[in-house]
Amino acid sequence: MTRLSKPLATRNVLAATTKSNVCTQRPNFAGNRAMRPLLTSVLFSGMCLAQSDVELQRRELVKAILTERPEKVSQQRWICINGNEPSSVKEMRGIGFDTPDASDSCTAALQRHAKDTKLGEPYKKLLTQLGGNVDLAETLPKAIGASTLSGDGKVSIGNGKAITATPPMAFDAGFTVAYTGAVPNKPGDPQKLKSLAESCLAGEKDAGTCFSVGYVYGAQAFNAK
Repeated sequence: MTRLSKPLATRNVLAATTKSNVCTQRPNFAGNRAMRPLLTSVLFSGMCLAQSDVELQRRELVKAILTERPEKVSQQRWICINGNEPSSVKEMRGIGFDTPDASDSCTAALQRHAKDTKLGEPYKKLLTQLGGNVDLAETLPKAIGASTLSGDGKVSIGNGKAITATPPMAFDAGFTVAYTGAVPNKPGDPQKLKSLAESCLAGEKDAGTCFSVGYVYGAQAFNAK
């Protein structure tokens, strides 16, 4: 059974460029001693004001995905589908960067690829890397759904090979199937969905549940166009 290998890059490609703990770090000026207290006070206050709303900063970073260069969006989605985004978020926040939640970055990348009609892109890459039949890229998300909802999650990728769909992969496939299928809107509690998405992307839920959660996100995204 062939398994999807993890990419070397695990950092969130749209991580914030400012640190959340900046308010604990006063700048050190080597210039005029008389001006130093004033400059320090002004800049320190400004930095603290800029960091007063971490959630706002994270939302702005998520919005940026929708206008980011296509190659960065592709990189972000590949990190998500491999299940590496949660650890990337933990790593970046651990060194003080206000990177968005995994579910927010990953769904934004999916929405952007949906807008750019590139939802099938990672499946072509997956099949190429694993030696499968690239011609199956369009139908692979549906096959993942069928296998995770009613089977053991094993999916044929052609050329006599198969993979076991992971929860993050199933989440991505669910979104892709719903959006490309132009399905009716699926209501759901936003906080509950977000919590489930976080668990799916971290590989903490079964793949069938994750396909269903991604499906709801995809339906909502399509009907919000």
